[in-house]
This record gives sequence, C-alpha cells and structure tokens, in this order.
Amino acid sequence: RLKLPTRAGNLASWRAELRPACRASSYLMTVVAFGFAGPLMRFSKIPESALVYLKGKGSLGKTTVLQAMVSVFDNPDRKALQTLAITDRALEEKASESNDLSVPLDEASRTPGNIRTKLDELGHMIASGQGCIRSKKATSDETLANLTWLTIAVVTGETPLNDHEHPTDRLLGAQVRAIEIVISSKEEGGIFDRRKDDDPSPKEMADRVRSVVEANFGYALPAFLQAFIDNLAHSKQRACDLTESFIKRVGVDKDGWESRFASKFALAYAAGRLAAEFRVAPWRPKDVFPRIARVYRRSRQNLYTVDEATDNLLQQLADPGYRKQLLPWVSKGKALPAKHAHAPGFRRRQNGAIVLALHRARLQDLVPRVRQARRRHRGRDD
Repeated sequence: RLKLPTRAGNLASWRAELRPACRASSYLMTVVAFGFAGPLMRFSKIPESALVYLKGKGSLGKTTVLQAMVSVFDNPDRKALQTLAITDRALEEKASESNDLSVPLDEASRTPGNIRTKLDELGHMIASGQGCIRSKKATSDETLANLTWLTIAVVTGETPLNDHEHPTDRLLGAQVRAIEIVISSKEEGGIFDRRKDDDPSPKEMADRVRSVVEANFGYALPAFLQAFIDNLAHSKQRACDLTESFIKRVGVDKDGWESRFASKFALAYAAGRLAAEFRVAPWRPKDVFPRIARVYRRSRQNLYTVDEATDNLLQQLADPGYRKQLLPWVSKGKALPAKHAHAPGFRRRQNGAIVLALHRARLQDLVPRVRQARRRHRGRDD
C-alpha cells in the first residue's frame, strides 16, 4: 500500500519556485524525477529497482537534491533524513514502509565498516525486493515478519563507489544495482551544472531550493497519481513507451547489461516526462531528456567494465611503442633481467612472430595504466 505522509504549502508555489533551479541543474531534475518514479515500477517493465548513489565532496548540494526529491511526497526536513547509521533490520523496515516511493538515505559515511561493500549490499537488497527470510518461529513475532518492497533508494556520500585504481573490482551485477552519480566539481557549479552566467550563485540557488521545499511539500506525488489513474490504460502504456524511448535514444540495445544500467535512468525519464505532461513537475516536457541523458552518460562514463578493460588493454598492446615501454625483450632461453623483475610480462620472437607473454597475477595492475592512457587520449572524462 502506498503511504503518503504530511504536506504543507501548495503545489503551485513548489512548481514555480523550483523551476529556475531545475533548469540550471541536471542532477536536481534527475533526482526529483526519481521522487515520482516509485509507482511507475509496476508498469514500466523495468527489470529491477536499484540504489542511486549521489557522490561528491561536501557543500556541492547533494543533501539539497535529496531534500528536493523527498518534498515530492513528504516533509524534507534535514533533521528527519535517515542516515546510513542504521541496522540491517531497520533498513528492511524503512524499505517496506517506503513501498512505491523512494527511500532517502543521507551521509553514507555514517555506515559502519567498508562503505563500498555496504552500498553494494544495500543495492542488492533494494533490487531483490525482500529482506532476510526468517523461520516460522521468528516470524510469529510480528516485529520480525518477513518484509517485501518495490522501491528505489537514493543515498548521498563522499566515498567513490567505483575505485578507479582497481576499476574492474566491482561485479557487473553490483554496478547496475548500485549506480553512482558523481556530482560536478565546485568549479563546474556542483549540482548546478547548467547554470548560466546571469543566474544567481550556486549557493544562492541551493539556499532557495531548501527554502522552497521546506515550505512546500507533499502535494506533487498525489497530484501525479491522480492524473495517472484518471487515464490509467493510456498512462501505463505511456510509461512503457517512454522507458523504451529513452533506452533507444541513448543508443543502447534492449537486452543485456547496458540496458539494465540505462533502465534506471529511463525510469526517471518516464516519471519526469509524465510529471511534466501532467503539469505537476517544475520543468517543461522538452527539458527532461537532455538533462537526464546527461546524468546517465556521465554515470556510464564513470564505469569501466571488464569487457572495456579487456578491449582497451588489447588496443594498447597493439601499439608497438606501448609494448616496448611496458614489456622488456627476452630472447628464447634467457631469463627476465633483474631490473625488469616486476614487469607484467615480456616480448620474444617465436616461430617467426613476436609473442607477448603476460603474467596472469599482474594483469590487474595493467588496467589503471590503460585507463590513464585512455583518459590522456580523450583529453577529459566526458
């Protein structure tokens, strides 16, 4: 059952006063769109839900974005935002209570233990839709009942989820269940990545967003749901069409890992576009795709999959200059020179061809070097 908590202010003020900030921020629009996305998961053919992780240094606007999302359906008071200083059972209860909504969790740094491991575990839990299955004896206590949910978790933090020193360490499944959105640097405007020169300063805009959502909240999602069910058959089909449209427009095949990753942003796009068409959102329909697609592409470029690591390694090894620099020449019957004892492999001629021999245990060490060479070649990350 969808539970809608308290409300204050009015929808008209929320829309009108958030519009300038959403126009100036791809991140704000994307995350607020996730605030509308919870109920669509039942209709949009998305294969699984996920955890969305907003990563960035302090004072870039992560919590402000989270508060704006919460204002779609609840009171965004920062003091009431749950942090990750929480037990596993309490997280299950939070997810169950947020069924068909989005679960906001602030300050991932508050979690005990390894943050990356915890976020990947939480992503798996959210996507699975159920908590730990307990014995019949345990579940006779109503407070220990088995819990299920259909929800999206949105978490803020400063620790990178993807380790670029060891970029292939995360499993592919983890990468699509816990998705990292890296907020732009302070020099790039933080959350206000599309801010124009004549706009207020990022701090002024962030202060305004907080002021607006603290005074006006809880009206947008009920209005969205009412418009959705007023023409239910059309709305359900429209949600499916919009998710498929996003995946196609960003150039991803319908099947496979890429589609699973893109589908989370496709869900936000469908929700954001429908909210605009219902005249509930603080943005125009035509503005939704370019902003959410921008966040999707930056998030995708932040990843480095095993397949990409392999392809790029092979491309680099095909370069004679790179091979010569990386792999010493060792003639047949000769040992690897002591000065090259830590080389990842060697070159030699065999049967008329040059053969590359790579040390299996050192292959992982090659990946950061290839990543760096790839960045130098492209000149920038995005």
